[in-house]
Amino acid sequence: MNETPNTQATGRDENGRFLPGFSVNPAGPVRGYSQWSTMLRKIGDAKRAKLILIGADGSRKEMYLQTEDECLRYAAGFMQYSKAVTGDARAVEWIADREDGKPKQTVEIEQDNSAPQKLIIGGREIQINV
Repeated sequence: MNETPNTQATGRDENGRFLPGFSVNPAGPVRGYSQWSTMLRKIGDAKRAKLILIGADGSRKEMYLQTEDECLRYAAGFMQYSKAVTGDARAVEWIADREDGKPKQTVEIEQDNSAPQKLIIGGREIQINV
């Protein structure tokens, strides 16, 4: 006998979608931290933070971050600059993206059957022979 569960009991319709008033997380998001950006801003504005790492075996490791005069966001930026001056390319890119904004990626293709094809990417022209 093929019985289908009551849709009201499962909170889903026959297609598996949630019915109005039902949710995957009925308790809702954690209060005050509905988005990553909100949480990161709160941490960044702090002058000190305590991080507890719990391993798969149950071991605990505590880390403390603290600045004297500035917030942790300042300390994180300082760390990126210290990595950049030692040659860390990702740190250099991170700083440039935040100071100047990420560069636009544009592609233009000009087609003229009498001339070789040109591909222009971010202002650089590349000759394409077809």
